[in-house]
Amino acid sequence: MRKAWDAEFANLIMNCNSYDEKSKWVRSHCRKRMCQRENIVIPAGVTSIPPYFFEDFYSLEQVEIPPSVTIIGDRAFYKCKSLAFVTIPSSVTIIGDETFWGCKSLAFVTIPSSVTIIGDRAFWGCKSLASVTIPSSVTIIGDRAFWGCESLESVEIPSSVTSIGDETFWGCKSLMSVSIPSSVRIGKDAFKNCSRDIKIIRRLNQTATTDKTSSQSSKKGVFGGLFGKRRGGPRLLLNRKKALPDHANGPAKTFFL
Repeated sequence: MRKAWDAEFANLIMNCNSYDEKSKWVRSHCRKRMCQRENIVIPAGVTSIPPYFFEDFYSLEQVEIPPSVTIIGDRAFYKCKSLAFVTIPSSVTIIGDETFWGCKSLAFVTIPSSVTIIGDRAFWGCKSLASVTIPSSVTIIGDRAFWGCESLESVEIPSSVTSIGDETFWGCKSLMSVSIPSSVRIGKDAFKNCSRDIKIIRRLNQTATTDKTSSQSSKKGVFGGLFGKRRGGPRLLLNRKKALPDHANGPAKTFFL
């Protein structure tokens, strides 16, 4: 009986690629049969995990994704509150918007070197996420991608990334160290409400006049859009000697080029 359902499940997931009425029925059918499972193996041959497919599977703790999958759709594992282990195969190129939104038990994620885009709010509210590896293939980290990841302690942004979205690391209260190439555009409030002692290290020496981290007026400094209106704005030291004005009043934060 279990094998028969697994075969049916394989057929369902491969023919559910939209959010039309038929796909809604498919998801509802799968939920009734599978939502209490703690472990799910996605069948080989599946090329994409459809949007919303495992949404609100509260009991799901572990999922195995086959190397045939190239896209993990929007909200694919939305609010899977018990999900703690997931291995993303090297075939995946896109992690969709809100893919792991609210997966508060997810502690570790290794993003493979095939991924180019981390969607908006992809790991929003993953409160247990302590470690994430971002590979050099990633070019865009979407808005609020790691919003509220309270356990995240350090992040290194590869030189392939061209932009970090607005509020990407908002509320990451344990985040103490971030290494970012100087060429990366940093969105508004990207590190707002993080630790007051956070150190943002900008790799490679570039002068303040060529920095593109903020679209704000130069009166606000190079990191003008980084912390929004929060107190304790950054203080940028050029080669550890020359300082630029603080973005806001309050305790200084030091950034090295």
